[in-house]
Amino acid sequence: MEFKNWFGKQDTEVDEAEIDRLYDKAHISVELVREYKPELLNNVSTIANLASGAYGLYNSGENKKVLPTNAKFIFDQKHIDPKTIDLLPKSVIKQQFPEIDEKQIKESDTIHVNISRIVKESKTDLDAVLQIASTIVHECTHEMEREETGQTSEVGPQRAEREFMNWAKQNIKRIQDKHPELKGQEDGLQRISVN
Repeated sequence: MEFKNWFGKQDTEVDEAEIDRLYDKAHISVELVREYKPELLNNVSTIANLASGAYGLYNSGENKKVLPTNAKFIFDQKHIDPKTIDLLPKSVIKQQFPEIDEKQIKESDTIHVNISRIVKESKTDLDAVLQIASTIVHECTHEMEREETGQTSEVGPQRAEREFMNWAKQNIKRIQDKHPELKGQEDGLQRISVN
């Protein structure tokens, strides 16, 4: 594989092993998010399980940022503890240090999806796959909003979920052709909730 192609694929590589172990069709959900809007996964390094509670969780405290070596020197000069960099949104870093090229800041965040709850509440595999995917879209939208604006609310993520579900409904035949194990399960499609 050419380096350019390999490097391009690295931007959207996500460790989803934990959710794949819990549900054998979770990988389909991640594939659908990649197909829908691959940029949603650009800053996400890991999709992990959420053992209880909500359908999903984005915790900005789990952020990791990789900065060029010279950036650490700049941060030290301005008396900012490099350990706190992970908590700062990219927009704040850019405001404080305009000399840093934003493209050099690589986020590596984790989102959590409550696989057990979603599978338990779903009537079919199609329902589960789409609910997991829409939860990933929701949590990734939180991550993107926080990095771009320094804050997030439920408005954008809920809208993103609805848009994803509309896309999925419009593309259901193609999705099922690609994943035949999801065929014949459309009757539950209308029950899928947006959380």
